[in-house]
Amino acid sequence: MSAPANSRDWKKRWKTRTSIVLGRQHLSTRSARNILDALVSGERHPQTLASLAHASMGRKSAALVEALTGRFTDHHAFMMQLHLDRIDQIEATLAALDAPIDRVMEPVSLARELLMTVPGISKNVANVIIAEAGVDMSVFDTAGIWHRGREYVRARTSEQPLFGVHPSCVWGPPRLRLLPSCV
Repeated sequence: MSAPANSRDWKKRWKTRTSIVLGRQHLSTRSARNILDALVSGERHPQTLASLAHASMGRKSAALVEALTGRFTDHHAFMMQLHLDRIDQIEATLAALDAPIDRVMEPVSLARELLMTVPGISKNVANVIIAEAGVDMSVFDTAGIWHRGREYVRARTSEQPLFGVHPSCVWGPPRLRLLPSCV
């Protein structure tokens, strides 16, 4: 089996998704979003804001109260709302792009799941690997060539990295040779 059908369309969608991801601002925790939403809604009391933090952040309550003490005006709230709205739009766009990508990847979901068992390969990296290389490994040389290391592989493959994957993900640290090093 080769790359998913309509591979060109899939790659275009992936390229769009990647450019959006690279340009987005990300809120890493639900607690941070809850606190920002409360600030936008008009809450200014530091203890009340700190109480919105979930368990792991809540243990650092004193530091959180100190960090939330300060001047946050209505102008700041307006600007923050604009940023939060944009983040929500980006997340919705990513979800809209992920749905057709997942449908296209369904026929090769087993290969994707197997790739994801390799440390450092996330669903997104597995999708890119399958889109670029396909799932038919018979087109590549035998496994015996891999003992020669990264420099040999770089000479045997294109210098262009997989689109949407940082080069360190492709080449990995020397101790792992070809195992990708990021998620």
